[in-house]
Amino acid sequence: KTTKSFDLAGVNILNRKPLDTKTALDKLQRRRETHNRVERKRRDCINQLIDDLTKLLPPKHLEEATSKCHRVNVLRGAVNHI
Repeated sequence: KTTKSFDLAGVNILNRKPLDTKTALDKLQRRRETHNRVERKRRDCINQLIDDLTKLLPPKHLEEATSKCHRVNVLRGAVNHI
């Protein structure tokens, strides 16, 4: 007897376990939600650290910080200050 795998974009999301489609989609949804939560937490942490760094830098190093690439300019200003 052969076991069917559930392929999604060429990836077996069931790890070779015979599960029905609903179970597979539920597992995929939980996996996405977990990944999104972890990624959001990582981005929030980076953004908070950039904000903290902005407060520590002298104003002369933040002249361009209002432009679209705010984070890059804050990091550039920090490097120049150090």
